[in-house]
Amino acid sequence: AIIAGKDICLANKETLIAGGPHIVPLCQKHGVKILPADSEHSALFQCMQGLPEGGLRRIILTASGGAFRNFTLDEMKFMAE
Repeated sequence: AIIAGKDICLANKETLIAGGPHIVPLCQKHGVKILPADSEHSALFQCMQGLPEGGLRRIILTASGGAFRNFTLDEMKFMAE
């Protein structure tokens, strides 16, 4: 789809985390937009529409839990080693 010049829609961030160094340059080369399909990502995308370049200083996201919800700080540090 990217090589064909078709805009793509992603339902997760993992695609960009794992493949971003390959996907983003291809999208730039072929003039393809990467659009969010996931609800939270899409909400952020919609909020940013119309902002000038550099018009957003930061975004603060909160987390509701997930796989690491009940882990202590020490457990998280151990897993990051």
